[in-house]
Amino acid sequence: MAQATNSEPFSRREWQEILAYLPPKADRTAAKAAIKAAAHEYSTCDDAPKYAEHQRQSQQWLLVRDILKSDNAKKTREALARSAREISPEPLKSDLLRLIEGISSFPERANSRAKVRFVSGLEHLYARIFDAWIAAGGRLSKTQTGKLASFTCAIVNPIAGKRLTGAGIKKAVERYEKRRSVYLKGEGDLAVEATVVKLKSE
Repeated sequence: MAQATNSEPFSRREWQEILAYLPPKADRTAAKAAIKAAAHEYSTCDDAPKYAEHQRQSQQWLLVRDILKSDNAKKTREALARSAREISPEPLKSDLLRLIEGISSFPERANSRAKVRFVSGLEHLYARIFDAWIAAGGRLSKTQTGKLASFTCAIVNPIAGKRLTGAGIKKAVERYEKRRSVYLKGEGDLAVEATVVKLKSE
Protein backbone atom coordinates (compact mmCIF):
# COMPACT_ATOMS: atom_id res chain seq x y z
CA MET A 1 0.00 0.00 0.00
CA ALA A 2 1.27 3.46 -0.88
CA GLN A 3 2.26 5.49 2.16
CA ALA A 4 1.61 9.15 2.93
CA THR A 5 4.56 11.51 2.43
CA ASN A 6 5.45 15.01 3.61
CA SER A 7 4.01 16.50 0.41
CA GLU A 8 1.09 14.08 0.25
CA PRO A 9 -0.69 13.77 3.62
CA PHE A 10 -2.63 10.63 2.73
CA SER A 11 -1.91 7.39 0.93
CA ARG A 12 -3.79 6.54 -2.25
CA ARG A 13 -6.06 4.21 -0.34
CA GLU A 14 -6.80 6.86 2.30
CA TRP A 15 -7.65 9.40 -0.42
CA GLN A 16 -10.04 6.95 -2.01
CA GLU A 17 -11.79 6.44 1.30
CA ILE A 18 -12.01 10.18 2.05
CA LEU A 19 -13.35 11.18 -1.36
CA ALA A 20 -15.84 8.31 -1.41
CA TYR A 21 -17.77 9.93 1.46
CA LEU A 22 -18.42 13.16 -0.50
CA PRO A 23 -21.83 13.79 -2.11
CA PRO A 24 -22.11 12.30 -5.63
CA LYS A 25 -22.04 15.67 -7.41
CA ALA A 26 -19.16 17.12 -5.37
CA ASP A 27 -16.15 18.66 -7.09
CA ARG A 28 -13.63 16.12 -5.85
CA THR A 29 -10.64 18.00 -7.23
CA ALA A 30 -11.56 21.14 -5.28
CA ALA A 31 -12.38 19.11 -2.17
CA LYS A 32 -9.06 17.28 -2.35
CA ALA A 33 -7.16 20.57 -2.66
CA ALA A 34 -9.01 22.02 0.37
CA ILE A 35 -8.37 18.91 2.47
CA LYS A 36 -4.70 18.81 1.48
CA ALA A 37 -4.28 22.49 2.43
CA ALA A 38 -5.99 21.88 5.78
CA ALA A 39 -3.76 18.89 6.51
CA HIS A 40 -0.62 20.88 5.63
CA GLU A 41 -1.73 23.78 7.82
CA TYR A 42 -2.34 21.45 10.74
CA SER A 43 1.04 19.73 10.36
CA THR A 44 2.89 23.06 10.46
CA CYS A 45 0.85 24.95 13.07
CA ASP A 46 2.20 26.18 16.39
CA ASP A 47 -0.53 26.88 18.92
CA ALA A 48 1.55 28.85 21.44
CA PRO A 49 1.81 32.22 19.59
CA LYS A 50 -1.76 31.85 18.33
CA TYR A 51 -3.00 31.36 21.89
CA ALA A 52 -1.11 34.44 23.07
CA GLU A 53 -2.67 36.53 20.28
CA HIS A 54 -6.10 35.12 21.08
CA GLN A 55 -5.72 36.21 24.71
CA ARG A 56 -4.60 39.67 23.63
CA GLN A 57 -7.61 40.03 21.34
CA SER A 58 -9.96 38.90 24.10
CA GLN A 59 -8.58 41.59 26.40
CA GLN A 60 -9.05 44.22 23.70
CA TRP A 61 -12.70 43.23 23.22
CA LEU A 62 -13.26 43.46 26.98
CA LEU A 63 -11.70 46.92 26.93
CA VAL A 64 -14.07 47.99 24.14
CA ARG A 65 -16.99 46.61 26.14
CA ASP A 66 -15.99 48.53 29.27
CA ILE A 67 -15.43 51.79 27.38
CA LEU A 68 -18.87 51.63 25.75
CA LYS A 69 -20.53 50.81 29.07
CA SER A 70 -18.84 53.70 30.90
CA ASP A 71 -20.70 56.74 32.18
CA ASN A 72 -18.98 58.95 29.61
CA ALA A 73 -20.16 56.72 26.77
CA LYS A 74 -23.68 56.76 28.17
CA LYS A 75 -23.65 60.56 28.30
CA THR A 76 -22.35 60.69 24.73
CA ARG A 77 -25.16 58.43 23.49
CA GLU A 78 -27.76 60.52 25.30
CA ALA A 79 -26.34 63.73 23.81
CA LEU A 80 -26.37 62.22 20.33
CA ALA A 81 -29.96 61.07 20.81
CA ARG A 82 -31.02 64.59 21.79
CA SER A 83 -29.25 66.05 18.78
CA ALA A 84 -30.82 63.50 16.47
CA ARG A 85 -34.27 64.87 17.23
CA GLU A 86 -33.25 68.24 15.75
CA ILE A 87 -31.24 67.03 12.77
CA SER A 88 -32.23 67.09 9.12
CA PRO A 89 -32.20 65.99 6.32
CA GLU A 90 -33.79 62.62 6.99
CA PRO A 91 -31.18 60.30 5.39
CA LEU A 92 -28.43 61.65 7.62
CA LYS A 93 -30.70 61.56 10.65
CA SER A 94 -31.46 57.88 9.97
CA ASP A 95 -27.75 57.13 9.75
CA LEU A 96 -27.16 58.82 13.10
CA LEU A 97 -29.99 56.89 14.76
CA ARG A 98 -28.57 53.64 13.42
CA LEU A 99 -25.16 54.64 14.75
CA ILE A 100 -26.59 55.30 18.21
CA GLU A 101 -28.44 52.01 18.17
CA GLY A 102 -25.29 50.20 17.09
CA ILE A 103 -23.22 51.74 19.89
CA SER A 104 -25.90 50.80 22.42
CA SER A 105 -25.94 47.14 21.39
CA PHE A 106 -22.20 46.79 20.84
CA PRO A 107 -21.05 46.13 24.45
CA GLU A 108 -22.88 42.79 24.54
CA ARG A 109 -21.47 41.84 21.15
CA ALA A 110 -17.96 42.79 22.27
CA ASN A 111 -18.44 40.65 25.36
CA SER A 112 -19.49 37.70 23.22
CA ARG A 113 -16.43 38.11 21.02
CA ALA A 114 -14.17 38.20 24.08
CA LYS A 115 -15.58 34.90 25.31
CA VAL A 116 -15.04 32.98 22.07
CA ARG A 117 -12.86 30.03 23.04
CA PHE A 118 -9.36 29.58 21.68
CA VAL A 119 -9.34 27.68 18.39
CA SER A 120 -6.46 25.21 18.54
CA GLY A 121 -4.76 23.73 15.51
CA LEU A 122 -6.91 20.62 15.80
CA GLU A 123 -10.07 22.68 16.21
CA HIS A 124 -9.15 24.70 13.13
CA LEU A 125 -8.59 21.46 11.25
CA TYR A 126 -12.14 20.43 12.12
CA ALA A 127 -13.40 23.78 10.83
CA ARG A 128 -11.51 23.41 7.53
CA ILE A 129 -12.92 19.90 7.14
CA PHE A 130 -16.46 21.14 7.75
CA ASP A 131 -15.89 24.03 5.32
CA ALA A 132 -14.76 21.56 2.66
CA TRP A 133 -17.76 19.36 3.36
CA ILE A 134 -20.20 22.25 2.96
CA ALA A 135 -18.44 23.51 -0.19
CA ALA A 136 -18.81 20.01 -1.66
CA GLY A 137 -22.57 20.15 -1.14
CA GLY A 138 -22.74 18.24 2.14
CA ARG A 139 -24.89 19.26 5.09
CA LEU A 140 -23.67 19.59 8.64
CA SER A 141 -25.03 16.89 10.88
CA LYS A 142 -24.71 16.39 14.63
CA THR A 143 -25.37 12.68 14.37
CA GLN A 144 -22.56 10.52 15.68
CA THR A 145 -22.64 8.27 12.63
CA GLY A 146 -23.06 8.89 8.92
CA LYS A 147 -20.98 10.24 6.08
CA LEU A 148 -19.84 13.47 7.74
CA ALA A 149 -18.60 11.56 10.79
CA SER A 150 -16.85 9.00 8.57
CA PHE A 151 -15.40 11.76 6.35
CA THR A 152 -14.01 13.60 9.38
CA CYS A 153 -12.53 10.45 10.94
CA ALA A 154 -10.90 9.46 7.65
CA ILE A 155 -9.04 12.79 7.56
CA VAL A 156 -8.22 13.40 11.21
CA ASN A 157 -7.22 9.93 12.34
CA PRO A 158 -4.21 9.53 9.99
CA ILE A 159 -2.72 13.02 10.40
CA ALA A 160 -3.54 13.78 14.06
CA GLY A 161 -2.99 10.32 15.46
CA LYS A 162 -6.40 10.40 17.10
CA ARG A 163 -9.21 7.89 17.13
CA LEU A 164 -12.23 10.10 16.94
CA THR A 165 -15.57 9.12 18.41
CA GLY A 166 -19.00 10.08 17.16
CA ALA A 167 -19.54 12.08 20.35
CA GLY A 168 -16.34 14.03 19.71
CA ILE A 169 -17.37 14.89 16.17
CA LYS A 170 -20.81 16.01 17.36
CA LYS A 171 -19.20 18.41 19.84
CA ALA A 172 -16.83 19.71 17.16
CA VAL A 173 -19.78 20.47 14.86
CA GLU A 174 -21.59 22.27 17.70
CA ARG A 175 -18.53 24.43 18.44
CA TYR A 176 -18.10 25.19 14.74
CA GLU A 177 -21.72 26.32 14.41
CA LYS A 178 -21.45 28.46 17.54
CA ARG A 179 -18.33 30.24 16.29
CA ARG A 180 -19.92 30.85 12.89
CA SER A 181 -22.99 32.40 14.51
CA VAL A 182 -20.83 34.77 16.57
CA TYR A 183 -18.78 35.85 13.56
CA LEU A 184 -21.83 36.31 11.34
CA LYS A 185 -23.41 38.58 13.93
CA GLY A 186 -20.31 40.77 13.63
CA GLU A 187 -21.08 41.69 10.02
CA GLY A 188 -22.73 44.91 11.18
CA ASP A 189 -19.85 45.99 13.40
CA LEU A 190 -18.98 49.66 13.65
CA ALA A 191 -15.92 50.59 11.62
CA VAL A 192 -13.70 53.62 12.10
CA GLU A 193 -12.04 54.78 8.89
CA ALA A 194 -9.79 57.83 9.37
CA THR A 195 -12.01 60.31 11.23
CA VAL A 196 -15.26 59.11 9.72
CA VAL A 197 -17.48 56.77 11.73
CA LYS A 198 -19.96 54.84 9.68
CA LEU A 199 -22.15 51.82 10.17
CA LYS A 200 -21.63 48.89 7.86
CA SER A 201 -24.90 47.64 6.44
CA GLU A 202 -25.57 43.94 6.76
